Amino acid sequence: MRRFVVVAGAALMVGAITVGTVAAVANTWKAPPFSSIGINHVYFIGNEYGEGGPDSSVLRVWMETGSQSEKCLVTIGEANHAPAVDGIYCWSRLITLEDGRDHWGVMVTLALPVPLTDPEYNEPDPAWYSLNVYREGARPYGPPTPVECLTEGPCTLHES
Repeated sequence: MRRFVVVAGAALMVGAITVGTVAAVANTWKAPPFSSIGINHVYFIGNEYGEGGPDSSVLRVWMETGSQSEKCLVTIGEANHAPAVDGIYCWSRLITLEDGRDHWGVMVTLALPVPLTDPEYNEPDPAWYSLNVYREGARPYGPPTPVECLTEGPCTLHES
């Protein structure tokens, strides 16, 4: 019995070392702990992200990621004096920036039942959301930027 326990323990150790080595060298392991999952926490998404102006009930946020992957996930982390969200979506978006070059990023859209300018949501301080954003292959994330997609053609960043 003792021999069996020693042999089984040795086989388990060899198997664990083999799996770890293959996963690390071949870069084929897609789950933790062999690769980190890049989740970005974004805070203070409020009126300034309103598409078409602050009285909008659609908030759009774009972050440069460099990744072209369509795989993304977004959840709400916190809502400060803000209404429940009717819908929240994310997708891959290519935007041409002021430098004239195309930049890949993740676009997040929040559909609200009412604009955040409603007085009910601005007392005692302004309403905002925090988001948890995941984009496959994103490292690092750029700063959250308001985006305008109401015009024909490509989406553009809000002018400061």
